[in-house]
Amino acid sequence: MKNELDRDRVSGKGETCRELLGADETRPCPACGTVGGLVPFREGDLQWVDLRPDDFRITDAQYGRCWSLHRCRRCGMVTAHPMPPAELLSRFYEAVEDPTYMAEAAFRRRNFERILKFLMGRLGLRPGRLLDVGAALGVLVEAARQAGWEAYGIEPSRAMAEAARRRGVPVETARLETWAGPAHAFDVITLLDVIEHVSEPDHFLAKALQHLRPGGVVCIVTPDVASVAARLLGRRWWHYRPGHVHFFSNRSLSVLIERFGGQIVARRRYCWFFSLDFLLSRLHGGQPVSWLPEGCRRWVFPVNLRDSLEVYARWSHPESITGAGGAFT
Repeated sequence: MKNELDRDRVSGKGETCRELLGADETRPCPACGTVGGLVPFREGDLQWVDLRPDDFRITDAQYGRCWSLHRCRRCGMVTAHPMPPAELLSRFYEAVEDPTYMAEAAFRRRNFERILKFLMGRLGLRPGRLLDVGAALGVLVEAARQAGWEAYGIEPSRAMAEAARRRGVPVETARLETWAGPAHAFDVITLLDVIEHVSEPDHFLAKALQHLRPGGVVCIVTPDVASVAARLLGRRWWHYRPGHVHFFSNRSLSVLIERFGGQIVARRRYCWFFSLDFLLSRLHGGQPVSWLPEGCRRWVFPVNLRDSLEVYARWSHPESITGAGGAFT
């Protein structure tokens, strides 16, 4: 089923779009909270009137397309400036469908099994309650439940959340920002390739902490704008895509976590697992490669360009967090 969304209603045109975007010259850095510290970093080529939900797929291949970006002089955080409005981002993600991800989901499971093994092995956690934010088809939730966790997911895309529930995986159609889930109920919360998509990552993290138990762990995976790959590839870096409105580095992500009272307990580089079919399609603008023999399409390869952060942080007292403007600013 194709996405059906009135582009004019979502993106706005003319004065309506300008009113939604507004002026944000004094917008604080979403990592360290510094006001007036954003300076130009990279010229962008994206306009709302040109976008539709398909541009926000997990598997979109519009590498190199990005918003105009500014960098914080204090912590190095890179952010879209002006920031696309949260309301419009939400509408796109609620309407997005991603058949390519659905076809690739079984291979992505290895990404998540690696995280579960790390939680239980390196961090020594026993299976407890786990919340996956931005759960998509619920692949991580399913793997966690099979490993003994009481796992749940929330996902803004109606199509993907419904597909997860059809498979018997408990994924609720919801955005974290407005989710009325249980307070301080989860031992682990996973934010895997999510925080770079939201308009206010500091408020987003504060909201996630409202659902974390004292002593609980948050796992964050996000692109590293200071990585060697990002610097060498420049504008061609594959993480410059329409859905990404924030770019962290080790430094700026640490600043954000520590600002909210968290303690980083482990960090490493995220490893992706992709099918050969998917990898070759990336070289053809996301289109399938017709000449690839059927038997080779399902070969799976690990890909680690060392340009994605995988950070684990523990909060002793998440119940004390009052929000981005609260005690830890």
